[in-house]
Amino acid sequence: MSFIKNITLLLLVPLKGPAQDQSMPVEGQLQSVYAKVAPACVRSYGIDSFSGAQNSAQFSAVVVSSDGIILTVAHAVKPGHWYKISFPDGRTGTARALGRIATDPQTLLPDVAMMQMTGKGPWPFAEMGRSSSLHTGHYCFGISYPESQNLLAPMLRQGHIIHALNEWGFVESSCIMETGDSGGPLFDEQGKVIGLHSRIDKAEGANYEVPIDTYRKYFTALQVVKNYDSLPEKTDRLQVDKMKPVLTSKMEVQSSVNNLFVKTKSEAVVTIYSPGDTILGTVFQLKNGAQVVVSKSSEVSDSAFINFKGSNILLKLLKRDRATDLVAFTVSHQFSQPVRVDSLKVLPVTDSSLIGRFLYTVLPGSKSKASIGGLLVKELPNRFSSGGFNANLQELNGCPTVVKLDSGGTAAKAGLKAGDCVMRINNVKVNGAKDFNSEMMKYYPGDSVCFTIGRQSDTLALTFVLVPRMLREQPHPMNHFEGGKSLRRDGFKNVILHDARIRSYECGSPLYDLKGDLVGLNIARFSHTTTIALNLSELMSFINTIH
Repeated sequence: MSFIKNITLLLLVPLKGPAQDQSMPVEGQLQSVYAKVAPACVRSYGIDSFSGAQNSAQFSAVVVSSDGIILTVAHAVKPGHWYKISFPDGRTGTARALGRIATDPQTLLPDVAMMQMTGKGPWPFAEMGRSSSLHTGHYCFGISYPESQNLLAPMLRQGHIIHALNEWGFVESSCIMETGDSGGPLFDEQGKVIGLHSRIDKAEGANYEVPIDTYRKYFTALQVVKNYDSLPEKTDRLQVDKMKPVLTSKMEVQSSVNNLFVKTKSEAVVTIYSPGDTILGTVFQLKNGAQVVVSKSSEVSDSAFINFKGSNILLKLLKRDRATDLVAFTVSHQFSQPVRVDSLKVLPVTDSSLIGRFLYTVLPGSKSKASIGGLLVKELPNRFSSGGFNANLQELNGCPTVVKLDSGGTAAKAGLKAGDCVMRINNVKVNGAKDFNSEMMKYYPGDSVCFTIGRQSDTLALTFVLVPRMLREQPHPMNHFEGGKSLRRDGFKNVILHDARIRSYECGSPLYDLKGDLVGLNIARFSHTTTIALNLSELMSFINTIH
């Protein structure tokens, strides 16, 4: 089987730091370009033409003309079908799929499609660039909608061109993506669309883009509502790119992080050992002079220690916080370079100040990982991290009813049986599946819950301890990467989403900007594309309660 058959389409499943020797925009330039093009980056999904109900997985797309021409990928749409379009500013509209070119029934190459907005414009749009101008190492960034986040705002990610045009006709980039990102735009540093997200490979960071020149070549043919199973005979002329000398010339290079500076910062980052697990922690010096180690609570037991210069130093538990998943320990050793609380600047963080901001995570051993501020989220609902009880429920006659139990699971051991109707959770009444799910999202593995159930004519109370949920994830490359996803990865407020490939065991590490100011603490590896950091204000609210 050829390599191209093994590349995974981003939607065919159910619901390095910046290169210092390559062209790269400075931080302010990127933020300005982002503000210009982000309004044209849209979230889409198929709808029933009569009821308007969603009938497909979500995908991404980009508007490229004021009259509403939209570019996306062939594996996301069907000609003549209707799609809901959501803009970042909250506006919504409807588009019809026009032409679709998918000449290979297995790979759907060249994976090209077009849609057209209905209704009157003008619509926000991004300018099309020319993929013929790209070169290896060229800076690029993407703005699209990862499905796992289920958010209405797109996330920014950065990368560089690995291959300007590989043997299968793709632009290959390091701009990381996952399902839901399909059809999202890849931009050059000027904010021109140079490709559209198509698929990923097993290697983390191997991402494949449809070149924008393919859309240019078949632009007229794509405006016909037709499924092309062979390349259209009608082609548009590809003109010489007048901007090529500008694009391929060196730009101002992002200032590299001083190695000595990173070394100083890394002295405050320690590895915490607890039974069967390791996680990172950051040493803070409080205003009273005491030093504490702060880390990710759900990954550290009460019996924990650090190893310093060959000696094991026990940590003493001070405080845990459920909302932030933070834990603080006292440590007998006095570190020479802690993060000093009295020197931290807690400033208001907004979308405009965070998105496009160059960031880096400091790790032990004078190591760091670069990333970019991708999205600021006020609340990330607890969709994946709540506790489970090894049973499946279904709403029957308006009541959440047990339909299946795992043999030997916590619910079965507590006495729950198929057919039981759950009426209350910890004395909170639940009417139907929506109430049940909403209430269960408040609880995490290790919590005790009491179900008041109806069983035939009897009412019983059963108490049991929740366990981690077994999420049935598809065998997609985005679900298989070193370190995996954090067990507790959502249920947070005021978080920064960024694209550093932080391993789950590297959480608890500090996140800085290029000025050396602490902006947050990495708290979870959320998905293939996303690491979550608690905003500095949330971190300081926790630290200020430590005495």
